[in-house]
Amino acid sequence: MILELFEIGIAVSSAVYLSLWRIRLHRQRTAAWDNLVAQLKPSCLGSELSHESLGDKDLNTTPEERWRRIQGARGFWDMYENAGVILNMADYAVRNGAAVDQELLVQLRNDATQIRIGIFFALSQHALSHATEETRANIAHVTSIYEDMVSLMSGLVEEREALGQFI
Repeated sequence: MILELFEIGIAVSSAVYLSLWRIRLHRQRTAAWDNLVAQLKPSCLGSELSHESLGDKDLNTTPEERWRRIQGARGFWDMYENAGVILNMADYAVRNGAAVDQELLVQLRNDATQIRIGIFFALSQHALSHATEETRANIAHVTSIYEDMVSLMSGLVEEREALGQFI
């Protein structure tokens, strides 16, 4: 009897979870462009991370300086969330038939995926206090990819909004 109740509980829990997951996925797919842009965290899109503000001094930046510049774990988490939003924006552009360079979309998707994986590992290592050279190198690598992705995405958004294609 208890085993049957346990099985029913697992089945009901799984059904509820899958239903909620499907609803969330549907909402993400039907989100409007303006809603997607509004989801971006501005703290990680600011001039602090842009190549223009860093210039040549970025080559001499220490890992601690990069960590401070991205505002530590909170900034890294914002970068993680922004990468997910940029994946949704790329999907939106494809779904709505926007005339966007396919290579650019592939590059954005690859960068966003690399960022999300890299941040996940870096944050887990940081949380476990294993701030090794590998972790520092991972932070530098992810930050560099993110800076490039933000630059690409900013240009795409400005270009498309000027043409009124996503509105």
